[in-house]
Amino acid sequence: MLATDAGYDSAGRALLRRASIRIEPGEVHAILGPNGAGKSTLLKLLAGELRGTRGELSLDGRPLPQWTPAALARRRAVLPQDEQLGFGFLVEEVVALGRLPCPRHAPPREQELLREALAAAGVAALWGRRYTGLSGGERRRVQLARVLAQVWEPQAEGPRYLLLDEPTANLDLAHQHACLDAARRFAGQGNGVAVVLHDPNLALAHADRVTLLHDGEVAASGRPADVLQPQTLHRVFGIDAALLQPPGWQHPVIATRGQQTRA
Repeated sequence: MLATDAGYDSAGRALLRRASIRIEPGEVHAILGPNGAGKSTLLKLLAGELRGTRGELSLDGRPLPQWTPAALARRRAVLPQDEQLGFGFLVEEVVALGRLPCPRHAPPREQELLREALAAAGVAALWGRRYTGLSGGERRRVQLARVLAQVWEPQAEGPRYLLLDEPTANLDLAHQHACLDAARRFAGQGNGVAVVLHDPNLALAHADRVTLLHDGEVAASGRPADVLQPQTLHRVFGIDAALLQPPGWQHPVIATRGQQTRA
């Protein structure tokens, strides 16, 4: 999945100026940046939900506009930032919505797939519950199960992709890591994951690559520890930060001293 010099304008304003990113099978690719940097716009362009004003977007070397909606839905699933589902569906009925574009199996196998997706998202115990009675964090994890169910089965045509827009929103610390662990397991099966995050420490712990956006353009891209350096964080976020690696820790962590005033 590839974006080359992608840009998007709306109402005469450039929401994304020029951004290039490659989502590789087998990797979790985190997209970070300040509010308004263009993170969600870039994800929607990669998903084919928006038509870029400039640049090129492709999947498996084929331009996104050439994909039919049905074929695209079987290859990539999108978790949006917000959900507005207000009907009293059962949890498993919500997850089953992700199966709509997929070839259908006999009912026992379909139910098995739903249970597998719920277990992968850490919410197997919610089977049979009303969606409207769940907490915000529980709803978020059920929605993750829904998009997992959409691309759960391998495709002969190639790898599958998850595009996740702030999947850790409304989740406590343990469930934030559990959510990204699920994304990591999906990538470990030879699939690609693009995930919009706000917390750089989550990217350090779970991502293979990071793309940092600033004012609608790519400020830096590469390995998390290479990109999330103090000088870059100060330039993009205006914060005074240090990259630390305590003894025995597998990943470095970012410690901040406070908000600074940009020149």
